[in-house]
Amino acid sequence: MRITKRQLKRIIKEEKAQLLSEMNPAVEEGISRGVHQGVWDWLEAEFDQSMTGEDVWVNPTYTESIAHALESVAKEVRSAGATRGGR
Repeated sequence: MRITKRQLKRIIKEEKAQLLSEMNPAVEEGISRGVHQGVWDWLEAEFDQSMTGEDVWVNPTYTESIAHALESVAKEVRSAGATRGGR
């Protein structure tokens, strides 16, 4: 029996959705926690005081700029997930 490319894509999409829906919540939480920590690690390294000459975390202009950029990235991630068949 042959299946078309469209049928194969549909089957893969359905299986992926089923696996994600069955995913253990602890695994999802671990992934989320790992991403969260990775982002903080990157931010702290990127905005190290020795690089900027001041503590960006006490400057409201810097913190608002960083928060705005992260919100924009979050929107793009959600959009990409929806476009690629995410949940």
